[in-house]
Formats: sequence, C-alpha cells, structure tokens
Amino acid sequence: MDDNANQALMIAFGIFVFIIAMSATMYMFSLLTSTAEVLTFYTDETNFYDNVAVVGKEGIERYVNTETVIPTLYRYYKEHFCVKIYDTTGEAIDGSSEANPILAQMLDVNLEGKVEHAAKNTRINPINANDYEADALKKIYDDPSNTLLYMYGVPWLGSTDNMKTRIDYLINGDAGFINNKYVDYRNHPVHKMIELTKNDSKYQFKENFVSYSYTGETMTTEDGDVLVTGNESKDKIVITYTLVKLKDEG
Repeated sequence: MDDNANQALMIAFGIFVFIIAMSATMYMFSLLTSTAEVLTFYTDETNFYDNVAVVGKEGIERYVNTETVIPTLYRYYKEHFCVKIYDTTGEAIDGSSEANPILAQMLDVNLEGKVEHAAKNTRINPINANDYEADALKKIYDDPSNTLLYMYGVPWLGSTDNMKTRIDYLINGDAGFINNKYVDYRNHPVHKMIELTKNDSKYQFKENFVSYSYTGETMTTEDGDVLVTGNESKDKIVITYTLVKLKDEG
C-alpha cells in the first residue's frame, strides 16, 4: 500500500514538474518574441520621423513661394506644429533630377525635446526601452554625418531668441554659436531650395496642410509617436513643403 502511495506521489510530483517546465518554456518563448519585436521596431529608423496614431485627418494642398514658407518656419516653435521640408527635384541636395522625395529638414518642438533628452543619454549599451529610443533618435538627429537632419544637440530649445536664430541660419545658409554650440547650415539644402524658388519661377513649394486628431500621449517607443498611452484627445498640425519643378506648358 505504501509503495502505491509513494508511486502516486512520484507521478504527481512528475506532473507538477512537467507543468512548471512547460510554463517556463512558454514564458521564455513569449519573452523572446517580445524582445524580437522590440529590436525590430527600433532598427526601423522611419519610425522616428514623428508620425502619429491618427483618428482622423483632413489635408489641404497648394503651391506657394518663399513668402509663405519663411514666415511658417518662424511660427513652428510658437504654435507647436510640425514642419517637414522635402526635395523632389534632387537639384538642391545631390544635383540629380526627378529624385524621390528626400526629407531635408524636420522642425518639431516635441521631437526636438526628445532629441535633446536622447543626446544626453550617454549609455553605450541599451538596456531598456528608453535607451533603445535614445539610441535610435541619436542615429538620425544627433549624428554629424547626417548633414540633413542633424540637430547639434538642440541648443536652441527653451529660448525663443535662440530658436529664431536657428531659423535665421537655416534659411540664410549661415552658421554661428547658439547657447555655446556651433550650428552650421552654410551647406544645408534648405537655403538652396529657397534660393531656387526666388530665382527661378519653374521651382515652387507644394504645401500640404494636415490636421491630425489622435488619442493618447505620444511616446517614443521608437517611433516618436507610434506608441500612445492614455485617453486624452489631442490635435497635431503637420505642414509639409516639397520643392517641385513645374512642367513647361505647351
């Protein structure tokens, strides 16, 4: 009788150990899948081009010149909207023609705040989601080799005078110190794009105005805005200027 009881206990114990092992295995597979998804997400740099989870949007498109573009650039930090500047001609960036749209500059106070914070993250090996976010942002906006989108550590943030100076440098193709940081836009294509539209009527900016409504707090889990938390409804305006070469009529 005792032998049967002992055998039953051993079988029960074996089943118990098997259940624990299966649970641990399933947990490890789940953890591995989650980790793989996070790593894949953080390796896609386009996630950091400040997109939002959209509930609804409405777009307006028209052709404009520098008299419209330049005042808008000076307003972005006052009114907290996002401005994206693209070149489809290729002539302002690399001398080619009929190029695919190239993002030449991104102006967004929210994004700049995230980049400033990321630039201060000096940890070499990422160990959590915040580190991965900082690492991805630095590769796009805090890398001097990325001459188009480099933000110089965002030294202008927090001062309207410094932010105005930054825009002065950008549109005039100038350089100088902002908050003890040297900012150099002398060879940046935005100045060349503006000059093209001033000097040649065949070049214009196509303006696209979009008002986004989204729910939640935009959090960079890598995508400056793909992961959202909370239920608060917010609006975001994105104005896109794309340099285009108009086709000859006739």
